[in-house]
Amino acid sequence: MKHYDISYAGEAFDYKGSGFGTPNLPERGGGHVDKILDLYKAVIAKDEEALKKADVAQVRDGYYIMLRNTADYDFALKSIDSPTIGHIVSVQDTPTPEGGMVTSAILFLKKKQKDWLDKKVETYKGNKRTKNNERLNKPLLESIEEIRTVTVDDLWHGKGQMPAEVKEWVELWFAENTADPVLSLMHNLQIEYKERYLKFPERIVILACANKKDMERLFYASDTFVKVSSVPTLAGFIAEGDGPEQRDWLNMIMSQYCYDAITNRYLCILDSGVIAGHPMLLPVIADHERYSVLNKWGVNDKWPHGTMMAGVAAYGDLTDALANRRVEEPRFRLCSVKVANKQDGAEKQFWADFTKQGVSIAEINHGNDVMGYCMAVAEDRGWSDGTPSSWSSALDQICFGDEPGLKRLFVQCAGNVDEEFDWQNYPDANKTRAILNPGQAWNALTVGAYTEKVRALDSNGHPMNVIAREGSLSPYSTTSLLWMTNMPIKPEVVMEGGNRTMDVNGATYGHNDLELLTTSNEHTYFKYFRTFNATSAATALAARYAGFVAVENPSYWPETIRGLFVHTAKWTEQMEQDFPDKDERLRVCGYGVPDLEKMLESRKNGVTFIAQNSIQPYKKGKKEGQKKKGNSFNKMHIYELPWPKDTLLMMGEKTVKLSITLSYFIEPGPTDNYVSSFKKYNYASAGLRFELSNVNEKPRAFRHRIQRDYDEDDVKVVNDTQRWYIGIKKRTKGSIHKDWIEMSAADLATCNLIAVFPVSGWWYNRNSLDKIEAGMRYSLIVSLETEEQQIDFSSEIDVKIANAVSIEID
Repeated sequence: MKHYDISYAGEAFDYKGSGFGTPNLPERGGGHVDKILDLYKAVIAKDEEALKKADVAQVRDGYYIMLRNTADYDFALKSIDSPTIGHIVSVQDTPTPEGGMVTSAILFLKKKQKDWLDKKVETYKGNKRTKNNERLNKPLLESIEEIRTVTVDDLWHGKGQMPAEVKEWVELWFAENTADPVLSLMHNLQIEYKERYLKFPERIVILACANKKDMERLFYASDTFVKVSSVPTLAGFIAEGDGPEQRDWLNMIMSQYCYDAITNRYLCILDSGVIAGHPMLLPVIADHERYSVLNKWGVNDKWPHGTMMAGVAAYGDLTDALANRRVEEPRFRLCSVKVANKQDGAEKQFWADFTKQGVSIAEINHGNDVMGYCMAVAEDRGWSDGTPSSWSSALDQICFGDEPGLKRLFVQCAGNVDEEFDWQNYPDANKTRAILNPGQAWNALTVGAYTEKVRALDSNGHPMNVIAREGSLSPYSTTSLLWMTNMPIKPEVVMEGGNRTMDVNGATYGHNDLELLTTSNEHTYFKYFRTFNATSAATALAARYAGFVAVENPSYWPETIRGLFVHTAKWTEQMEQDFPDKDERLRVCGYGVPDLEKMLESRKNGVTFIAQNSIQPYKKGKKEGQKKKGNSFNKMHIYELPWPKDTLLMMGEKTVKLSITLSYFIEPGPTDNYVSSFKKYNYASAGLRFELSNVNEKPRAFRHRIQRDYDEDDVKVVNDTQRWYIGIKKRTKGSIHKDWIEMSAADLATCNLIAVFPVSGWWYNRNSLDKIEAGMRYSLIVSLETEEQQIDFSSEIDVKIANAVSIEID
């Protein structure tokens, strides 16, 4: 039974939010602002002295200064960020032990605005007041606690130390909309760089080979230099086991299929290439369907990794299939773009650009037939706090697309734990090993690993001890437990990734019995199969699920398919036992293991509603008389679901589970201020939220509650875990939100109103980019399910939908 399409049921209403308010700060007085002004003048003088000594032909036309507030005062940064004054370089929030928040902001101030703060202080000390009888400029001046000089070290956001004497490849970030002036300046400074660059809203990222002296010269010469970051080095690919002579197995598999039923739609593997000529892969990927971002690499797989990914994506885990002498036939084709090469996998490359090139190559050759992308290439070290990088931002940009209707599904590995010491300290070590870059991408479906493989025999046929219990986290899987709490929940889901054995001395070993079986790149030596493990194998399995759903439902958006993964995911009993704290479990196991059957179909006692819709979150301010109103929120959508009310009332006190998932893609704005409370520099273009009506709550009262309880930041009410399992405040990380309620059927009978509404993003605040009236697509997924097998929700729903459609036609 297909899921119910309720896209027609969304009704748009004006949405204003509850407003923002002005903080009521105690007055600190003239003595405080005099101290701040003295600090400011000292910092400007010190920067001017440094510019006189700079080893550049022409120095920048402005000053870098750092401002820091006190945790007791909100930082009034909006009055600083003005094209006439300069621009914000970065904003960083740091929690205090007392639970407060200190904000540090680096400002580039134009030289002609040197007396900017003097004027602010002069106005503050004057007699002019606001309509609330507050001194002018009070929010800004009284929130500043410290002003200090800035050095190039303050722009370093990489791992380890900034390159000192020896030149290294780094990412240089500039507050520019075009690369031409930056490349010209770097040429004049004789800094080596690569011609290709990344472009984001108000940011250009260039790969350059430089040391600290080079970056200091750039710091003194450029008005727009804002950040330096390290360049990712790829993680090692993992695969073990060749197996004995396998010709009979191969013949058994190949004899089952005619392959004529395979759809002409593609899943693209971005990896190390795919080997030519493997008998199992020939029917799903032709020689001309293999590509490379660099011609010198060729298209063949010199690692086994890409070929193993292709085998799992096409056929799944062959272990049980071969034992049962029955393999499920592939349902789609593959194409391969080589984005990593064994010979120079450790070289400093612009992996973000290679990934974007790979997507472009696939679409040039196959157009709209590409259903999605699968990548298990990652950096070799964890991204410790979850903040975006150029690579993860590129993935977000790929998913969001360059055109309103062009969105892409991207399945990305979380990355692997790969040290013996960590395996020996499972699962505690997994909690401290962060997901690898670019797995923190907001829009990508990031896949971790769990395992059901717990049976392995030694050479004498005796059972061996294994690390992970059946149904728990795989020893290979990284987590986001140490990330900042406002970062997305990653991984979203986990799939089979294998296990390891452990001997009596605590040493661990890989074992063929504890891994997935897939295609080998050594078929010319009659080794057609080999074993595969970790989050790479899990990611290929997830991509296979995505391909099944896309083929069966060609009208589903990428946002919907990603949403169905999260919506149907469930924790195993072992996960709940091993990680009893639900917040920890979310950061370790994501939402659990997705259910392919539920992704594809509803049941009579478990129905799913899907709405694919678009909303314009904001509207541009208009001039009214002599005054111009600022930008504001625009619309919210209210859905009245075709609810099986009579069936629910008949069930009475029996428990029913209601699950809601909201999935959308954000346009990334990686300004390095993504963790800040300064709204103009939100990483996300816009945010969406959902809410459910209360028992017996009328539509008008429901709409009023949404207006009252939410503002530009997010929900103002307490984290409602008495009603919701995850809670209102904790479910809103990233760009996919899921929560569920378990309650009596009778109470749930009247809870059939769902609202989708906006919160703040950079589209709202960055007027110069002209995105204020842009639209955002979303997928809303709602399911109603009960353990009562005799219950039939679908019959009543069918009647209500038929009547609704009939009324619309009439």
